[in-house]
Amino acid sequence: MDDDVPLVASTDYISYICKRQKWNSEEVRISPTVLVATPFFLQVFKKIVTCNKQEKTIIRNHHLIPDVEASLVEARIGTPLMAMDAEIMIALGAQRFIYLAFAGSIHENIIPGDIIITQGALNETGIPSLYGWDDLLIPSGPLITQKLVDMAQKINIPFRTGIHWCTDAPYRETWGKVKKFRREGALCVEMEGSGLFSVCNYYEKSAGAVYVITDVVGERGWEQSWHTEDVLRGCKEVTTCIYSLLREERVLP
Repeated sequence: MDDDVPLVASTDYISYICKRQKWNSEEVRISPTVLVATPFFLQVFKKIVTCNKQEKTIIRNHHLIPDVEASLVEARIGTPLMAMDAEIMIALGAQRFIYLAFAGSIHENIIPGDIIITQGALNETGIPSLYGWDDLLIPSGPLITQKLVDMAQKINIPFRTGIHWCTDAPYRETWGKVKKFRREGALCVEMEGSGLFSVCNYYEKSAGAVYVITDVVGERGWEQSWHTEDVLRGCKEVTTCIYSLLREERVLP
């Protein structure tokens, strides 16, 4: 046996679940384009876009968006769970991911409701090195990121683009770290991007991410604004942007 071949594979897990449920592996396939959304974001998306809940699925809260042939699934918290879910979805047929999530601003002029289209994650997590990525910056997929930027500009949705900070330990975010990652160019902080990007880079898949700012981390401490109209507006604007992009790619009216 090769010392470097993983003993545990996502395909083994898929086979096990299908056997237990008496499902055919084709019945649990996922769309090539997958939208991975935090629970609140997923609910906003479902209120705006027609989505069909899939009963035979290995992925949490899996919906099909039929008119654009995309899947919408629920994200879990942290890079380990993001990496595990990405591995499984790639094994099920996913080729391209768009992550819709929340982030904390680390700048006073980036406020709740603002939209960030990231170009990559400054890594402070443990997953990327396990996929052969040792650089500080893990880039998002350049093609899908540019498409997101172009569509937001086309439909006049305000946004910022740049890199962000990704950490496994939100309760270890210090003022010193905020200043450090500001100097590195980070606009905001969140917990999953580096996991998604490193797995997708490893398997040569594409991944982009769009964040709505829900809180601010800075010299005044932690200012929370999750349940506000500004955040809801940002989520609706992101949903409109993503759905418009998918419809345009399908050449739909």
